[in-house]
Amino acid sequence: MSKRVKIESQGYTYEITSEGLVTEQLRRHYQKNDSNRPGFDEQPDPEQVRICEDWLATFGKPRKTFNRQSYSYSLKHTIERWAGRYVTNGAFLLAAHRAGYKIQPESPLGLNGLINISFTRKAGGSER
Repeated sequence: MSKRVKIESQGYTYEITSEGLVTEQLRRHYQKNDSNRPGFDEQPDPEQVRICEDWLATFGKPRKTFNRQSYSYSLKHTIERWAGRYVTNGAFLLAAHRAGYKIQPESPLGLNGLINISFTRKAGGSER
């Protein structure tokens, strides 16, 4: 099993899980409300991460600033259309982290993140 990836941002520690970016505060929020979120404790699937890495290598490149038009959750849906299969938000975030992109959580209790991505060509559709 691979090491869990944690990032620090805005005074919080986030762990990249299959659900996305998870803080201890978010875990407690869901436990308090009796919501079962098993993805909070699961690491992203390696095959899904590989698909996201392939997409990033094909369509993305880092830029200096965060792209506020493209949250991780919307990009994971773009990847799903391209790959023709499901990938998790966390698989995309882990792939972006491994590829050297910066990640900024959208909020302390949110699962999604912004990354510093620009696109080398149109990134939609199923042209794989």
